[in-house]
Amino acid sequence: MIMRKYISRACAVFAAALLLAGAAWAEEMNAGFENQDGTLMHEQGIVHGIDYGGQTAYISGLDYYFAADARVQINGSFGAWSMLVTNMKVDFLFREDAQDRRTIVELYQLPSDYPIEEY
Repeated sequence: MIMRKYISRACAVFAAALLLAGAAWAEEMNAGFENQDGTLMHEQGIVHGIDYGGQTAYISGLDYYFAADARVQINGSFGAWSMLVTNMKVDFLFREDAQDRRTIVELYQLPSDYPIEEY
């Protein structure tokens, strides 16, 4: 009975340590992706054009740049922003700087039948 009590306490301490480590890791991962006011913006849209030389995409009426370390998933697999094609539906996180430059830091391809309303 005493051994079971020590094992339960050890498991609880280990679980708490994992939670703290996970929270610290999440904070570190998002640290470089914040706007001046500390926020990331979320958007969904349709890719209407791509400028490979300028590392930009025209998505639902706005130009977006891609961060050098942008995380991209195409068809559920890790990829690169250069794998985007026109008419692809995407979900992404971006930050906006003082000069109103929008930079994508994370982008995921959405299914082609995903409903997106454009204005």
